[in-house]
Amino acid sequence: MTARSAAVRAGDLSGPSTTQQSFYPSLHLNLADNCRRFGSFAAASRHLDEARRRLGVLADDAYGQTMRAGIDHIAAALATARHEERTTPSRMVCPLKQVNLDCGVHAA
Repeated sequence: MTARSAAVRAGDLSGPSTTQQSFYPSLHLNLADNCRRFGSFAAASRHLDEARRRLGVLADDAYGQTMRAGIDHIAAALATARHEERTTPSRMVCPLKQVNLDCGVHAA
């Protein structure tokens, strides 16, 4: 019996297991990328920061390296998007619903 399963049996459900925690960097990385794609750069930055904050639970294996590289990639894309935000229109089409979204950012 693991320490976690012993705690669960004792009624201590105070937090997610390490296995569950290992999914959080990926979750926040994906949320950051989606927010960036829809022009919500502040939200993208928050999720990127959260993904970075949660990297400590990942091993230095292929999955952990993929998450770290993904964070670097999205950080670079976010920096580029913020630069492009000043020079491109803010309307985009949501690929999921095919509706126009106005993210509230207007070119100067």
